[in-house]
Amino acid sequence: MNKARKKTIWILCIVAVLAGLVFAAIRIYENISLQREEDAIMAQKEIEIREAYLRVNILHSVDEGLSVRFQDRRYAPLRDILPARNEWGICVARYLLLRMYEKEMGKSLSYETLLDFFSQEFETDGSLRLYNNGNHPEIQAFIEWIWESERLHNEFGEYINGRILAIYSDYVQEHRNQGFEHSVWWQLSPQMLDALARAEADPDYVLDLTSLQQAGY
Repeated sequence: MNKARKKTIWILCIVAVLAGLVFAAIRIYENISLQREEDAIMAQKEIEIREAYLRVNILHSVDEGLSVRFQDRRYAPLRDILPARNEWGICVARYLLLRMYEKEMGKSLSYETLLDFFSQEFETDGSLRLYNNGNHPEIQAFIEWIWESERLHNEFGEYINGRILAIYSDYVQEHRNQGFEHSVWWQLSPQMLDALARAEADPDYVLDLTSLQQAGY
């Protein structure tokens, strides 16, 4: 083999090695870029999940103090309401928020449905149970309604304190000597709360909490 042929073979070998190195470098760069894209997608998805939890968890702060403090960005079930607080096991403020929603939007969402949504972290297929994952349109509509116009800070406080409790206070004063036994508002039954919500929505509605009380409510 002459020197020219050997030189050509060496050049071809060097070119092949360099080409291989370039190809490998390109693949490494593509893999790094792909990993970065996947990491960015995962990070964005994590942000969206945390934001979804933050928004739905505002219902944890709808308590008898009407304060909005709950900032948890992870799954958290609704706390149990002890019988000493309310013998029917309901958070009265949260219950009345549902009645306000029904009045304003014409959509009925039961307290039981709300409890059921918060009862587990995962769907039956193993995915996270998020209010906006497409499986709970009734919960999604409710949560989006809550977040409009800072409703908990403004309108709900007026609804429950300025109207519902004012109606209840007036009823107590007018019927105290007619057999009605006063209870603090967070111990009221769902039936009484429904009646108060109807009285707030309809000035012609005849409120009769005494009969409800006598019937065991």
